[in-house]
Amino acid sequence: MQDTDAPKVFIGTGVGLASVINMAKATNATNKTLIFSVPYKSELFYEENIKNIPNLKYEIHITREEVPGYHFGRFDLSKYNFTKETEFYLCGNPDMVKLNTEKLKELGFEKVYSEQF
Repeated sequence: MQDTDAPKVFIGTGVGLASVINMAKATNATNKTLIFSVPYKSELFYEENIKNIPNLKYEIHITREEVPGYHFGRFDLSKYNFTKETEFYLCGNPDMVKLNTEKLKELGFEKVYSEQF
């Protein structure tokens, strides 16, 4: 992870949350966002840990069932208003990482870091 004050966006799916949550906890950046996605609410974990990270805005998406209090469906990074200096950290499903890395680069973002499993 880059040691900067730039805004940071952590994007994870499934067990990729373990990596991005540790990064979100480790950074002193004051502008940080977590976007996390699972297919079903039963697969959601670390929710209390997410809520307790200082200065973290977060969105939890559940893609295959509608659950009150959560976003339904996949996230679309083109619908967010991130500044060009934003750093992105992606970890999770290889298809998600590849697709969103390409999407971010198409949108003109240069600071995109990822880990696939």
